[in-house]
Amino acid sequence: MKLKLLFLLIAFNCFSQSKSLLDNIEIDNKTKLIGMYAQYDKNKTYQYLNFYIDDKNVIDSLISKLKYSQVVENRMEQNDFKIILLDGNKELNSWIISPMFKNIIVDGVYYDFDLDLIKDLSKKYPFNYTYFKKEFLNQEDFEKYRSKISKEKKFLFVYEPFFEYEGSFEMIFPKNSEFQSPKMIDNFLRSELNKIAGENDFTISYILDERNFKNRNEFIITIQANKKIYKKLQLKNLQKSNWKDNQASGMFFMKST
Repeated sequence: MKLKLLFLLIAFNCFSQSKSLLDNIEIDNKTKLIGMYAQYDKNKTYQYLNFYIDDKNVIDSLISKLKYSQVVENRMEQNDFKIILLDGNKELNSWIISPMFKNIIVDGVYYDFDLDLIKDLSKKYPFNYTYFKKEFLNQEDFEKYRSKISKEKKFLFVYEPFFEYEGSFEMIFPKNSEFQSPKMIDNFLRSELNKIAGENDFTISYILDERNFKNRNEFIITIQANKKIYKKLQLKNLQKSNWKDNQASGMFFMKST
C-alpha cells in the first residue's frame, strides 16, 4: 500500500511539473503558430517539419499538447527547428527545437520534447516560406515599408533593424560554473555595463545562430551600444571583438505555400 502510494505521489509530482509552451498566452483570432526550419540552413534539413496554424480553435487545442517537463542534457546540433508564436505579424515568443536530440530550449534550459506532435502538425498544416533582407536609412523608412508589406497576405513577420545604437560588438564567455546560461551572463554583463552607461544605452542578446549552436564550450553574446561604451568596457579574462557599425537591415519572412 505504501509502495503504491509512493508511486502515485511520484507520478503526480511529475505531471504537476509539466508545463505548456502556451501557458498564460491570450489566444485570439490574430494568433498564429508557426514551425519552421532555420533560415540559415542552406540544406533545409527540417523543412519537412514546417507547419502554419492560424485557426484559434486548433491553437487552443494545442495548449494541453505542447508540453515540456523533464530537464535534459544540453545537446545542440548544427541545424535546428523553431516554433514561433505571433500576434498578427508581431512575434510574442519563440522556442528552438533540436529534432535530432528531441529537446527544446525554454528560457535557456533544455527539456525533453515530443517530436511526434510536430510531425503530425506538419502533415496537417504544411507550409513553406521565403525571406529577404532590406536595408533602411532610418526608422521612418523602415516603418513605411513595414506598413506597406504588412498588408500583403503572405507576410509573416520581420526581424527589425536597429537604429538606436552606433553599432554592435561581441563578447565570448566560457561555459562554466560562473556562466552556466545566457541569463546568468546577462545579469553579469548588465551589472558591469551599468557602471559606465545608462540602462537604455545598450542591449544584450544571445543570438541563436549557427555559431552559437556549433560552439559547445562558449557563449557568444552580442551587445549593441555606441562605440564609446565599446572602448570603455574592459573585463578581465574575457574576449571582446568584432565591432560592427550598424547596418540597419531588416529580415522579412513571407509565406510561399
